[in-house]
Amino acid sequence: MAKKFWDKLTKIEKKAVNQGANLLGELRDKVQSGWRERSGEGAQNLIAGPALRELREAQQISQEELASRLNRTQSAISQIEKRGDLLLSTIRQYVEAVEGELVHFTVRFDEGDVQVAPFEAKQDDSEPEEQPDS
Repeated sequence: MAKKFWDKLTKIEKKAVNQGANLLGELRDKVQSGWRERSGEGAQNLIAGPALRELREAQQISQEELASRLNRTQSAISQIEKRGDLLLSTIRQYVEAVEGELVHFTVRFDEGDVQVAPFEAKQDDSEPEEQPDS
């Protein structure tokens, strides 16, 4: 279908589409290169896969066992532990699967550190939830 659409374009329209594609490609390359530079600068401070691997090993849990707990494959765990960037939800699930709890993370500013606690505390199943008065 794209071929049929392309064939209907005039020579000028095709040239404009190609120029736009080239500009987008250049922009993508600049953004990716800048991202790589910035992430490389702070890489030692990232909570990332290798740090999670250390947590798992400290708990003496194999990748296979962790994969079973997270309903993933051992290969998926290996990939997580090699990543330099992870979603917070992935980190939280991983930490909980190695019997830990992600309570907060720290954001560092020149003026000082701020602890961010975006995670809901686990409720103890033994305590009933409070019901609003009616």
